[in-house]
Amino acid sequence: MILKILLLAGRVICGHCGSVFGRKVWNSNDERFRRIVWRCNNKYTVKGKKSCENKHIDDKVLYQAFVNTFNAILENKDYFMEKWKEGLKSDNALVRYKSKQFIEILKK
Repeated sequence: MILKILLLAGRVICGHCGSVFGRKVWNSNDERFRRIVWRCNNKYTVKGKKSCENKHIDDKVLYQAFVNTFNAILENKDYFMEKWKEGLKSDNALVRYKSKQFIEILKK
């Protein structure tokens, strides 16, 4: 469980406002209704006032999406490696940084 949290922490970006998603636990007195979700950290910035209109994502759904995406990358490793090697030559520092990270991950 801790590995799953660390794997996604700080890496899920809101498509609506660009802020980072955070893991939240919706507690209940009844364990059946307890939920773990990921929600934009910019959703409620001032006591109850909504700032971001994006919806939450269920923890299990997000984790499964990650696993599916990672498996798709592994199945097409050569294609993605070529794209990331091209990214290393980019003028954009962020593209170079991300390309380098992905290449290092796939080498392991």
